[in-house]
Amino acid sequence: MNDDKHPYVADEKIYIESIDPINVCVVKNGKLQQSSLPSNTKFSIAKGTNFSFHYNKLKNKISGGENNIHNGIYGLTPGTMISLEDDTLIYFEEIKDYTLFVNDKNNEISEFFTTKTIPGNTYLKQNSKEKFKIINRLNNKETNKPYKFIVGNTVSDISYKLFLKNVILVNSLLVLLTLFLALFMTKRYIYIVINWFISSILLIFSIGYFLKTKEWNIVTIIVLLVILTLVIIEIFKYTQFLRQNVLIRRLKSLSEINLKLSKSNYKILFDSSSKEEVDISIEEDKHLYFERFNYDSKHIEKDMQKEGTVKIILYSSVKDILSEYFSRYSILYKIVLIPFKK
Repeated sequence: MNDDKHPYVADEKIYIESIDPINVCVVKNGKLQQSSLPSNTKFSIAKGTNFSFHYNKLKNKISGGENNIHNGIYGLTPGTMISLEDDTLIYFEEIKDYTLFVNDKNNEISEFFTTKTIPGNTYLKQNSKEKFKIINRLNNKETNKPYKFIVGNTVSDISYKLFLKNVILVNSLLVLLTLFLALFMTKRYIYIVINWFISSILLIFSIGYFLKTKEWNIVTIIVLLVILTLVIIEIFKYTQFLRQNVLIRRLKSLSEINLKLSKSNYKILFDSSSKEEVDISIEEDKHLYFERFNYDSKHIEKDMQKEGTVKIILYSSVKDILSEYFSRYSILYKIVLIPFKK
């Protein structure tokens, strides 16, 4: 997709030459040194490459006027100065020495091999600050023949793209707002969502970094894997915490709760009542309640657990839920506390 700084697109291969020296790394006497390709080194850009050129200023300004025809084809004459997008591929059109480098396991350059460039095939990634000049086609008797290019963006196109970016931003904010509202409505799941959010952000940034640099750092990978592993463990442990405990929101009018546990094909009897149900009186300052139970011996299998304890957690806010979880279940919380334990 074109941008507003480089709105034109090459409709054929265009030959160019550098105006200033281009910095490159070379090896002299076995040592890596900074060098440069001389100015006027000949390159080419492929069809579909985005570029821009310097406009000529009018001595007077007028309102209105016609926009450029979108996708209209025009001619670009030799001698025109152009600039390219950052990381644009520019292809050598001369045979030059070219050094290949090899990294060791510590990601340090340790070896090299000197090769030759193949005109029209070997390329560099150029810096957007560098400028180039259009030149005549090589090995062609036709001089000053214009190159075809396309107007990829008009003023109205750029405005429309900015509008779309704003729409995407607004939609993203609305989605985030909806997500946070949903979290407040289902407070017990907020920790799971936070962990998924963290892992998603890490993955997105990692993939984006890799796509941009095309390289991984071993330390970064290890740190990322450790964080993702901890996040996955935390999600599993918190899900286990929710399944193993009964969470009830504390209400001012709540003075007693009636609890009944069910399991397919089995009866569960509470020790305190010897029945399938138990009434629990709620105290104002107490938020943890434990009730022991047994499976009906007439139905229980030999290898099945015969008894157990259910924990009831009364919470007024998410803080109460997370406090109980971190104090008894969280692996991450225990790891953080290790340095403070004697």
